Amino acid sequence: MNGPLAYRRMPIEVESPEELGYGTIECNLSESSVADMRLRDLGVDLGDLTAAYTAHRGRDDLREAIAEDCGLGVDDVLVTAGASFALFIIHTSLLGAGSRLAVVAPNYATNLEAPRLLGAAIDVVQLDFDSQ
Repeated sequence: MNGPLAYRRMPIEVESPEELGYGTIECNLSESSVADMRLRDLGVDLGDLTAAYTAHRGRDDLREAIAEDCGLGVDDVLVTAGASFALFIIHTSLLGAGSRLAVVAPNYATNLEAPRLLGAAIDVVQLDFDSQ
């Protein structure tokens, strides 16, 4: 990518607040990470909860509730463990070589790098504080 819509690529490991340190970032426009917390610090008592694998498409009762609320069939609902996973599924389902999309940046690295790896052309609209 060249020209005014080019963006500076950097490895996700460098971009990640976990690597840079949360205190070093003045204005984080696109990362949803937060510092690690324990649920008990939030007053959440989960008793004897066992952390285990569950249904791959999400808990059936959760999918049913979402489907009912959105007027969908339960088979139309997929619950993911976070936005990056959902974005990756969307990209690999809809994009490929020859696809073209516009993405604002800064953004999730997944929205920039996954389409690029799939061979899609990306038009990046670079946002900054000085432009309105």
